[in-house]
Amino acid sequence: MNIDKGKLYVVDYVDIIKGKRFMPSFVNGKIFKLQLNIIEKWLGIDFDILWNFESSRFFNMSYLKKDILKILHLVDYNTIHNLKLAAKTADICFCTTEYIKNELLKYNKNTYKINHGWQGPTKSKFVTQLNSNKIKIGYLGNLTIKYIDWNLITQIIKQNQNIDFYFFGPKNSNHLSPTNKLSDKIIYNILNYKNVKLFGAISSDKIHGYLTQMDANIITYTADQNQKQLSNPHKIMEYLGSGKIIISTYTSEFKDKNEMIKMSTINSDYLELFNHVINNLEKYNSLENRNKRIKYAHNHLYEQQLDKIFTKIKCFTQ
Repeated sequence: MNIDKGKLYVVDYVDIIKGKRFMPSFVNGKIFKLQLNIIEKWLGIDFDILWNFESSRFFNMSYLKKDILKILHLVDYNTIHNLKLAAKTADICFCTTEYIKNELLKYNKNTYKINHGWQGPTKSKFVTQLNSNKIKIGYLGNLTIKYIDWNLITQIIKQNQNIDFYFFGPKNSNHLSPTNKLSDKIIYNILNYKNVKLFGAISSDKIHGYLTQMDANIITYTADQNQKQLSNPHKIMEYLGSGKIIISTYTSEFKDKNEMIKMSTINSDYLELFNHVINNLEKYNSLENRNKRIKYAHNHLYEQQLDKIFTKIKCFTQ
């Protein structure tokens, strides 16, 4: 395979063996090395950097070449399998939350927290204009994940039928049915309410165009039970980029950003918080507050986050 410098390639490969996470660490390390050697040989190159975003399948990097920079980068708390060995055999570690950072620091002092990034405002002529005079509430994200508090969402919808709710994100199937998977059943049921609009998955260039049409965007997770996993949802940067107020269940990474995000401490307080914000939208969506959110998102553009990472790597390698 001919590789051109300056281009990005996505390489699909077949695992040479399954169930690596159940094997002894030295076996995992040797398989890791063999898998990488096969890919390098096929591509006709030698990698300078290995950037590993999970510690389940590949976690023992001690058998890799000494001159390859080994990076461990964990963005979700539920991906910290075999964390001790993965962190100890990495040269440098990155993460997105204090919870993960504190775990990594136990085993690797070269650990740094870098927040999620934002792609920036995008324009698409294919974004539908939502010509509704009602208050519009947006929810962005995968509708099949287990951390969504559907009971809370259902309560909000039932108690605010004068408000339109827009859901943007993948679901289990294209044909919702009360007999399909659990999330499909729930979505099927809430669609019985006339104030619910389901858009399904949308392309990334449409996200900004839809979210800016909302009056508020919501995060409704089972934060009471899964605080560590839900301490920094990926969608927050997209929400902040829209400028509109975010009404969220508890997310610890933004607990000091009260002027940008209104969050409940416990889920049972969320309904009261939701009603308070909706009754004060003019205040929370003032030009000053919108600009604060947009500025924060712009300070976390992907390019800037990468610059922060490369600065840490440069300092480490010097």
